[in-house]
Amino acid sequence: MSVPLTRVLISFVLLFFFLLCFTGCSREPPVNIILLAIDTLRWDRVGIIREYGYSLTPEIDKFTHECVKFESVTSTSPWTLPSFGSILTGVYPEIHGASGSFTGNFGSIQRGLPTLPELLSEHGYKTCAIVNGPFLSPIFGFARGFEVYDFFEGNNYNMRKAEEVVGKGMSWISSEILVSEPSRPFFLFLHFFDPHLNYDPPEDFMLETSRLYGGDLRMPFDRLGDIRTGGLKVDEADKGFIRSLYDGEVGYVDYQIGSFIEFLEENGVIENCLIIITSDHGEEFWEHGGFEHGHTLFEELVHVPLLMKFPGGRYGGETVAEPVSLVDIFPTVLEVAGCESVKLSQGRSLSPLIIGSLSGERPVFSGSTLYKDGRRSIRLGSMKYISSAIGTEKTLFDLETDPRELLDLSQDQPELIKRFESELNHFDSLSNQLVSERTGMSSDRSVRDSVHVEGELLESLRSLGYVQ
Repeated sequence: MSVPLTRVLISFVLLFFFLLCFTGCSREPPVNIILLAIDTLRWDRVGIIREYGYSLTPEIDKFTHECVKFESVTSTSPWTLPSFGSILTGVYPEIHGASGSFTGNFGSIQRGLPTLPELLSEHGYKTCAIVNGPFLSPIFGFARGFEVYDFFEGNNYNMRKAEEVVGKGMSWISSEILVSEPSRPFFLFLHFFDPHLNYDPPEDFMLETSRLYGGDLRMPFDRLGDIRTGGLKVDEADKGFIRSLYDGEVGYVDYQIGSFIEFLEENGVIENCLIIITSDHGEEFWEHGGFEHGHTLFEELVHVPLLMKFPGGRYGGETVAEPVSLVDIFPTVLEVAGCESVKLSQGRSLSPLIIGSLSGERPVFSGSTLYKDGRRSIRLGSMKYISSAIGTEKTLFDLETDPRELLDLSQDQPELIKRFESELNHFDSLSNQLVSERTGMSSDRSVRDSVHVEGELLESLRSLGYVQ
């Protein structure tokens, strides 16, 4: 027998045992699912920060040893609504419909599309979400399938802090699981909004850069509108101060997540959990001339962290370098929970990548920008292509040699550009086919489920800078 064939057989045996452990085998207790989503968290803020020489996230770093770390994860969009829509449905925004634009026209998750909490509920899971910010409002379809949907709308000046989110999560597990139904599996979704504007970290988490700053800006930093209009000019010291306030927020959330993990350990919950730590998108600090998020598809906005701790600590310490997407969370959770797979999902389970039984490049996509309609990106291996809707802007980068996306290769590789354009056209065709054939929804986006935003929700979105 040849060596390559031997390796293939070994891989299939490993995959068989992985699936045996995680597909609802009656001898195994049901797996609990915990999703910890940190809004606006850049991938490069987890672990050692080069400019500081230390880590902002020591608690997550400790936990990483028990997790599988995915190094190249692309969000489906650079802002909250479409990104979380993909996490909870396993499809890109072109299908789930929860997206919109700066003009204030928004859509919800399509009614014919099953969500993760709905599917888990059907399989006996108790479900709870503790979430923040107007784009996770129930009117966008996110509450579907959750028995408890604790939503705090808030705005830039009044937002629920991570400590309260963690406290509510602990209380729910204690009362609804440990006391009431200890044998029933659960899905808990905790959403942390702190790294989002306005930046105002607690005093104990302010960095030295923030304390030593001698300029005119103040905390909380809330001058997004002035930056957009050009009314506020910032120099390098100002930018450093703004970044350091954001970093302080990241450190604070990390501390609270550490407290939550400690609670899970002390109460014997963590052993049989799939725990996912991720983000919906990043944040730009002038890497490409802009600030905040929603406007471009560069890595500072769409490259996000992803850690998965499997039951029993299986595969702890493993690292996966292949590019993956946030749409892959959905099928991975369903597989681990022992639920029947959903044909509609555009993601794929990450378990074969973990054990090395799946190889070969697969394109991952991002788009649905909030401020620049129609901008899309596709990544295949280390190559990444970004184009505008009408094709007037085309850029190509090699992320292996140019991770900061500073050297545009589009003029040098016209054949590769053609291939990427073909992939995007193929993606559009498949998306329309999936929509019309498997859900009964219209492939015409103009007749999808729209959301009329008004009143306090509209004002909250306006305060966040999301609508005109």
